[in-house]
Amino acid sequence: MVKKTSIQVETEHRWLDADEAARYLRITKRALYDRAARGCLPVHRFGKSLRFRLDELNAVMQPAVR
Repeated sequence: MVKKTSIQVETEHRWLDADEAARYLRITKRALYDRAARGCLPVHRFGKSLRFRLDELNAVMQPAVR
């Protein structure tokens, strides 16, 4: 079993707001909202706020392994 450092754990569970997620993915906020609404990006709703987990965004952006 591989022991994770505190930095790895913190990065894996980091939450991004819409502005941060759009900047991270290098897309507009409108594109971010559109992709989230279509189910192309994992999104979590906290009241009226949308939040994105960094590890989930990274998983979506990884090329599929065959």
